[in-house]
Amino acid sequence: MPYLDLAKDKISIWYTTNLKNDNIANLDRNKPTILILHGMFLNTRFLAPQFNDPRLNDNFNLIAYDAMSCGKTKNPVSPYNDLWCQAALIAQVSFELKLPPFHLMANGMNPVAAAMRFNILFPGRCLSMSLNSIPGPLDIDWCAKAYTDLLQLWSFAPNLEQIEEACMEVA
Repeated sequence: MPYLDLAKDKISIWYTTNLKNDNIANLDRNKPTILILHGMFLNTRFLAPQFNDPRLNDNFNLIAYDAMSCGKTKNPVSPYNDLWCQAALIAQVSFELKLPPFHLMANGMNPVAAAMRFNILFPGRCLSMSLNSIPGPLDIDWCAKAYTDLLQLWSFAPNLEQIEEACMEVA
């Protein structure tokens, strides 16, 4: 599977497509393109239902990439990686792959927020957005505590059953 190397940033983005051999040169310019962002804690394998759906696969160029620190993407850890950086990464991936203006499908709270920021920064690049997420809670402290508790349980669970329970909570 192909990687997109951003050598200056020491990032290697793993991406997949529905194109022959995942070769971006096989992009069908007569079909619209959809860039799909997977949900948090997941990778592009989560998007198999979209890639296997003939309504999408037969009528669109489909492209997805593993986000920073997810799946097969390789990147240094940075405390500065925020949703604006994720929006810039969407742009960088689309420019490096020489994608025409595309439709953007975002799954999950953070990808949706990054997609909206991308559209603010690069409005001419995005033809439409499909934002698939449950809105975040109004009490942001509750959300931060829930993520902290979840990561604590993943990191220091006393047994396998509690790890599995934590994974089911994310699902």
